[in-house]
Amino acid sequence: MKLLKAIFLPAIFCLSLLSCKTKVDNIQLSRTDDAAVLFGFLNPDADTITVALSLAKGVSTHKEKIINFADLENAEVQLMHNGQSVNLAFLKVVENQGWSSGNRLFVFYALRSQFPVLPGETYSVSARNGDIFELKAITTVPSEDFDFDYEVSGPFHTPDWRPEYKVAVTVRDPGKGIGFMRTVAQVKKLNYSYNSMDEITVPEHQSDGSIKYNYSFFLETDNGEEEVILNISNVSESYYRYMQSVEKGDGESHNPFAEPTSMYTNIEGGYGVFAALCVKSKRVK
Repeated sequence: MKLLKAIFLPAIFCLSLLSCKTKVDNIQLSRTDDAAVLFGFLNPDADTITVALSLAKGVSTHKEKIINFADLENAEVQLMHNGQSVNLAFLKVVENQGWSSGNRLFVFYALRSQFPVLPGETYSVSARNGDIFELKAITTVPSEDFDFDYEVSGPFHTPDWRPEYKVAVTVRDPGKGIGFMRTVAQVKKLNYSYNSMDEITVPEHQSDGSIKYNYSFFLETDNGEEEVILNISNVSESYYRYMQSVEKGDGESHNPFAEPTSMYTNIEGGYGVFAALCVKSKRVK
């Protein structure tokens, strides 16, 4: 499980900004064998569709299944929708990022102009290399028919001297199409950026379809050099469930009495996640 988390988390950062109506059951693979891993995040606003393949190496010296990095690079990756399909071309290898020594992400891509991603539509992905491996998954792109307003108060002093800002958010979702929501406060500085707040939830709608909640974010300084972008995403169930399993695993990793956590996957024939999201962004400060 630690290896899968080490592979998955960098993939989130590399491939996304950040409800499957048809669920692919979790696949039970032998832990001793090698397994291919797939990550894909569909976003209607992204100019490029990206899917990454990685490898979870088995621990046995007598494996029934052996997969090499070259097998991933030479895979055929395809995205399908309503009888139409597009082949994704190999783009690059991402490796040695300090997150899982010796592992790599093999990134494939297609342009949005080749294959538009539409809200409310269901897409399937496949990645295969002969008899070595075959991965399949489906996801439905959530609704983009929502918007939000906010009110900011602060700064407030804190014991560690970091200025705190409080934000009251109202999401307007008249069709109640948000089933799972991610809220990120992204702080941009001159040479780098970081997330001051990042939460994924199952929101509660009011009778008019609105979603109201409060949160706080913290800055490293209050000298006006930091720009804060509030990103609210309507995410698919597969995205939500995988992130929940990752967070649960992190929380129990330091508890020797905790039950082992099963890492969620919606990839048939391997591991990983194929998910979708629609993002709305506004400058807060």
